Amino acid sequence: MKLHRDLKITQRSAWYMLHRIRESFAVEEELLSGTVEVDETFVGGLEKNKHKDKKLNAGRGGTGKSVVIGVKERGSKQVKAKVIKKH
Repeated sequence: MKLHRDLKITQRSAWYMLHRIRESFAVEEELLSGTVEVDETFVGGLEKNKHKDKKLNAGRGGTGKSVVIGVKERGSKQVKAKVIKKH
């Protein structure tokens, strides 16, 4: 609830974002330090540009796309990105 209030987004969006962030950090790796920036994006082509037998016809948004989360350390400008697997 605090995340959705702080970011001024819907509770559903905050829940989705929080779970993706937690999942991306579940694997033990070298940690970044200091101030970091985090963002996510959907990677994949537009449904309208796909061949007829490849279209999912499942609506808008992230359908048929991969979710990628990226983290950047401001001090060293070190960047880490990871594809989030679907459940």
